[in-house]
Amino acid sequence: MTRRGDMVDPLTNNVPYVAIIVASNRQLQPDHLVMQLLYPHWQKTLALNAAARNNLVPHVIC
Repeated sequence: MTRRGDMVDPLTNNVPYVAIIVASNRQLQPDHLVMQLLYPHWQKTLALNAAARNNLVPHVIC
């Protein structure tokens, strides 16, 4: 049995990162060094967040 906090904590920790990712995508050019370095990591972060939102959140809320 998994505690609710075990699933909620990682999700709430990633929420600020999504805001940073969105703001960076809007403000930085694709050839900017920060974009080149972090883009692969951000893609994984967004994919993991989407999977967690679809699979974990419904189970935590119910």
